[in-house]
Amino acid sequence: MRSSHFRAPKQESAKKDSDVKSSVKSSAKSSSRPLRGKAITLLEVIVGLTLMATMLVGSLLAFAAHQRQTRLADAKLQAVAVADELLDRFSGSPGGLPPAGRGAIPGKPGWFWQTTPARAIAPAQIPVRIIRFQIFSQKPNGPLTPLVTGELVQSLGVG
Repeated sequence: MRSSHFRAPKQESAKKDSDVKSSVKSSAKSSSRPLRGKAITLLEVIVGLTLMATMLVGSLLAFAAHQRQTRLADAKLQAVAVADELLDRFSGSPGGLPPAGRGAIPGKPGWFWQTTPARAIAPAQIPVRIIRFQIFSQKPNGPLTPLVTGELVQSLGVG
C-alpha cells in the first residue's frame, strides 16, 4: 500500500506540476502576444526620435529664414522712406542730386547712400543724364546689402 500511497501523491503532484507548467505556458503565450503588439523596440524609439529631431530642426530653420526675410523686408520699407526723404532734400538744394557721391545716412548706423552716373542720353535732342541712386546697409566687416535702387533722370540743361 505504501507504494500506491506514495504513487498517488506523485501522480497528483506530477499532474499539478504539468497543470502549473501548462498554465504558465498558456499565460506566457497569451500575455506575450499582447505585449509584443504594445511594446516599443529600441529601433522604433531611435527612428521616432530621429524623425522628431528632423522635424524640429526643419521647423527651426524655417522660423529663422522667416525672421531674416521679415527683417530684410522691414529694412527695405524703411529704406524706401529714407530714399524719398533724401531725394526730396537733394532736389531742394542748389546743387541738386550729385551725379557721383556717397554718404552715411543720419540715424541709421551702417546705412549708406550712393549715386553713380548710369548713362547720358539725348532723347528728342534734350540732353539728360541718368543717375543711379542706391541705399545700402552694411554690418561690421560684412558685405554691402542693397536695400533700394532707383534711376533718376537729370537734365543737363539746354545751352
